[in-house]
Amino acid sequence: MKWFDKTEVKDKAGLSEKEMEYLYKPSFSVFGPLNMIVRGHWDFIAAIVGLNIITWLMGDEETVASSILALIILGFYAWFLYFQITNSRRLSWNRNKWSSFEDFKDSENRWAFWGYLVFSLIILTLAASFIQGFLEA
Repeated sequence: MKWFDKTEVKDKAGLSEKEMEYLYKPSFSVFGPLNMIVRGHWDFIAAIVGLNIITWLMGDEETVASSILALIILGFYAWFLYFQITNSRRLSWNRNKWSSFEDFKDSENRWAFWGYLVFSLIILTLAASFIQGFLEA
């Protein structure tokens, strides 16, 4: 099963139409990086690490190349957040074996707070970094 396929759902035949709709609703998840590591998608992780290393090697130079690189990194993170919001429920359903759909929904509700917290921290960190860049300029 391809974990990134937007149409694939485990045990699709045993789910009602309402349950399928629930799986495709947006939600927040803290398991995105874990999914990438467990499923062996090292290419995406290597790209993020590589881009950050290149940024570190370039130093504090204010060049067009460093600005383009910063936009590429920002685009990577934006795509990752979008992917997590739009696919996290389905990924969670596919990742585990659930005794019932209600157990799955209960688990999703228990983890929702942590998903919102991590998402908020990411946004605050990006905003603080953006503001710091303006203050230093």
